[in-house]
Amino acid sequence: MINKDDKKYLYWIMEYYLSKKIDGEAFSNAFHESYGLELDYTCLNEKERKVFNELNAVVGRYTHFETDLINYPGVYFNDVLSIGLTVYDIGGGFDNNLYNTEKWWK
Repeated sequence: MINKDDKKYLYWIMEYYLSKKIDGEAFSNAFHESYGLELDYTCLNEKERKVFNELNAVVGRYTHFETDLINYPGVYFNDVLSIGLTVYDIGGGFDNNLYNTEKWWK
């Protein structure tokens, strides 16, 4: 397993999410723990900083609590498709081929 302070972990969880090995909640939690708490941002190149910041904005609005959706309409979402499309779009923006991460993160 990859350490959460390694940027390769972000690629790994993106691949797991896109291949449906983890759900939206697990992805959101893992992304937050790595990107928000553990990662040293100096290891990211300019393009990675930009796209991971964009993804962080989407992930930060994910909730699995129905009360959040009711009490704060338009602020939170539980539609994992939104995360999925963002991850897919962002994944295509990297120089690395997201779908081949398994070859380089081991």
